[in-house]
Amino acid sequence: MDDLKGTYYYDMTEDCMERCTDDPDEYTPDDRRRITRLMASYDDGKIARLLKRMRGRAFCTGLEDGLESCRPQTDGERKLLELVREGMTLMGKGVPCIMDYQYDWIYEKEPDFMPAPLESQILLAYSTNDEIVRDMMSTFNVDMQESYNLTPVSTMLLTPETDRIFSMDDFPERFAGWFNRFVHHATHKI
Repeated sequence: MDDLKGTYYYDMTEDCMERCTDDPDEYTPDDRRRITRLMASYDDGKIARLLKRMRGRAFCTGLEDGLESCRPQTDGERKLLELVREGMTLMGKGVPCIMDYQYDWIYEKEPDFMPAPLESQILLAYSTNDEIVRDMMSTFNVDMQESYNLTPVSTMLLTPETDRIFSMDDFPERFAGWFNRFVHHATHKI
């Protein structure tokens, strides 16, 4: 998965935030300082380093062993541990990638508006509750009023060499269900 900085929506948000912080009527001086620090963190600060680390090599070596030795203290920690274990069955070597299931259900050769690919819908983010992410989601939602999302579903390319019958894979549904539960728990229960 890519992080949110690699999208068109991040570039638009960054430009918008820079213009807004220049407008004294839009934000108070404290708001402008806070947003300027947040943007600096996304550009080359703590957030940028964390996102870069997540894009790079695996940083959770020995995660299975760590999960086995973990002793959660609260119900929230127990649920998080359960969700992480479930998620490990959906990611990693030998497991499909959700991005490989992208399907354009109303494909047009020359569409008036381009659909949103999975790479702009499923992203690594530092927070779901800062001005940058909220502005990105708002811009994305406005774009989707004119277009549509590509969806993850099982497909099979039919060719003269096809030697098997199509069988539906439930990976996209299982991943989406887990992903929604994980994000909800991480956002609201921790």
